[in-house]
Amino acid sequence: MSSAALINSLLSQVNISILPVILLPVTGLSCLVFYNRLGGLNALIHTLQRELRNALSQKEVPDAKEKELTDTLYAEYQILLKRAHMIKRSIQCCFIALFVFAITGITVIASLAWPDVVFVTLGLWTLGAFFFAVGIANAFWEIRSPHLHSLHLETKLIEQWMHPL
Repeated sequence: MSSAALINSLLSQVNISILPVILLPVTGLSCLVFYNRLGGLNALIHTLQRELRNALSQKEVPDAKEKELTDTLYAEYQILLKRAHMIKRSIQCCFIALFVFAITGITVIASLAWPDVVFVTLGLWTLGAFFFAVGIANAFWEIRSPHLHSLHLETKLIEQWMHPL
């Protein structure tokens, strides 16, 4: 093998090995962002659960206004639960991609000794990119989904309900 061919081979290996180095932090940071989003949704869900429990335990027979507000709180609660499940799926896909990208980095190193391992590396990279794309697409769907928009409860109604005069 000539020195030019050896240098070209090493340069191609370096180019392939840089890709997992870039993709691992990007995927890890995406997991962190989605995890923080899930934490915020969980906080809202717990707040709505507490408000629903308080609303249902105050009176045995609620009037029409309280019934409407309780129904609105329950609808908001259901929307937040759907959003949390979608973000959870995004986190799962990103963690799978992170694991596959880590294995891809190992196969890149192994391909230095065994050149045929490059095909396994390309397959793993494609699999990791697929899971990462599914995770990102799921997160975008959660953000842009028209049937999952918040109901935007009116603060005046909530303040009157929570702090009656």
